[in-house]
Amino acid sequence: MTTEYKKRQLWEATVLEDGDRQDSEKIMLKVTEVARLLGVHPNTVRIWTDSGVLKSYRIGPRKDRRVPLSAIRSMLELT
Repeated sequence: MTTEYKKRQLWEATVLEDGDRQDSEKIMLKVTEVARLLGVHPNTVRIWTDSGVLKSYRIGPRKDRRVPLSAIRSMLELT
């Protein structure tokens, strides 16, 4: 495991626990980042966004998904 990856994991966990609600709406994560953070497969995250369980935005010409950190928090609070 690279140092960069470990730093990223630590940052994601810290932001998820300690981040300000206002800032968490501005922080957008890619599907793979959300999947790694929650310990699920990226396709599971895609299913959640398609079904409305997890709020996401589609950006760019390829319509890539971006998930606000606040949406992840909201989903976790419901479970």
